Amino acid sequence: MNKGNMRRLLALALAAALALAGCGGGGNGGQEGGSGKTNLVMSTSVGEPGNLHPYATNNAGVKNSIGSVYECLFQLSGDGSEVLPGIGESWEWSEDNMQLTIHLRQGVKFHNGEELKASDVAFSIRQWGEFSTPRASLNDSLDFENVETPDDYTVIIHMVTPDSSVVANMASIQCHTFIVSEKAWNEMGDQLQYKPVGTGPFAFDEWVQGDHLSLKRFDDYWDGPAKLETITLRYIEEQSQAYIELETGGIDCMMEALSTDIQRAGENENLQVITSEGTSVRMNALNFNCSVPELADARVRQAIGYAIDKEAIQSTIWPVEGEIAYSVLPVDGWGYDESLTGTANGYDLEKAKQLMAEAGYPDGFDRPLIFLTDSRDYHVSTVELIQNALGQLGIEVEVSTIELTAQKEIMVTGENYDLYMLDYVCSATDPLFGVYRSFYPPYGVTNSSQYLMNADTAQAAAFADSLDAIKAEFDETAKRERTQEMQALFLEEMYCIPLCSQTPTGVAVANLKNVQMFGNGTLYIGNDTYFE
Repeated sequence: MNKGNMRRLLALALAAALALAGCGGGGNGGQEGGSGKTNLVMSTSVGEPGNLHPYATNNAGVKNSIGSVYECLFQLSGDGSEVLPGIGESWEWSEDNMQLTIHLRQGVKFHNGEELKASDVAFSIRQWGEFSTPRASLNDSLDFENVETPDDYTVIIHMVTPDSSVVANMASIQCHTFIVSEKAWNEMGDQLQYKPVGTGPFAFDEWVQGDHLSLKRFDDYWDGPAKLETITLRYIEEQSQAYIELETGGIDCMMEALSTDIQRAGENENLQVITSEGTSVRMNALNFNCSVPELADARVRQAIGYAIDKEAIQSTIWPVEGEIAYSVLPVDGWGYDESLTGTANGYDLEKAKQLMAEAGYPDGFDRPLIFLTDSRDYHVSTVELIQNALGQLGIEVEVSTIELTAQKEIMVTGENYDLYMLDYVCSATDPLFGVYRSFYPPYGVTNSSQYLMNADTAQAAAFADSLDAIKAEFDETAKRERTQEMQALFLEEMYCIPLCSQTPTGVAVANLKNVQMFGNGTLYIGNDTYFE
């Protein structure tokens, strides 16, 4: 992200909030000297999900809707640097790192009144193995069927291969590693995807499709009942409209905001800017179909990277919440090679032309490249800038703008397209978060990019070996070294061009306290969230 701008905005927002709050302060929350408001209305613009299944649907709309209903075994600290206990109270690895023993918190209740038991966790883990999103998020490292439950509060997970990232991924809402009630799953069947049952601080109330989703406080929540009584999530497609409603009192917070509105909010004493900086970020990337002859040569992919002015993209598309990307990992992420900042694959048109000539394409290609993108504004605008940049190399581009689901269906075939825009989410907690799932060659179509990497090549095998070495390394110093080696390999092959890392940023009223923004853009509302 543009750290200078964002920090100035956050400082302005903090100063405004302090001025608004005055000397009295909120103390311990809304029940003690607060505003008395206990009904939160929030909005999301990423779209209404087709269902609320905890595993089957991997889109932001689902996570935005059920992030306070379902819980993972563990939690991430506010800055994303540490895994904290949750419904899993403690954990330890066996000496050979092939068994993970988890001790559950006693007295945790599901929203149907049933107590959480080890059998529910074992059942949930088996479901993870059945659905691609949690399975891929856990790097296929768990033996999903081989889970022991020696007593009601102990779970022993056996591993297929050691994986130092597993615990962090079990703490992330992005991975869909939610814990479900076996009883509710079996009794409700298909209805569970419309009326979810979890252990979170808020329980499902109603879903008026096309309008809103309502949650209500769960009084038996293991960490104490929430300060808020209800949450209403409205699906407002236009971000500019949502911001108007925020300013006029129609909503209390919005999960996604335009850069212009983030800047306005930073100057408004009645509003605050909320960012996920330090947890995870969305990496905006140009992706290649490496199976087509023109893009099979790494020199061509590198040339395209050098022809793109990332600074222009960042300043145009994300002047506030974006930061130029120099690696497959975010600049603030664990293991990022800081020597790459300002140097790796920067704008150099002459070098780009030289590489194109070396690859046998001094005047570009004999045909236009087909460029797929979804209709999100920031992707459409980015594609226009890339199209102009490639024109400098004699590369003609035909843009095909289609709905995101249709785009992904085409991508899986590897046919009739050459380039595409798609984001992947990275984490500050672990270098494999997002990268392994997105770029590990043996995964096939369970990830977003492998089938575009020519997986049978020696280069792809070397990259897979590098990711496996990081996964198996539990010593932090050695893991960091291996992570830097991985980044160097990625830059050599340039399987995609990371353009900018976008820190998801929301806006809320200034007196809304204790709200956490996750890297996927979800504002998490916990039991300690309140209006001052």
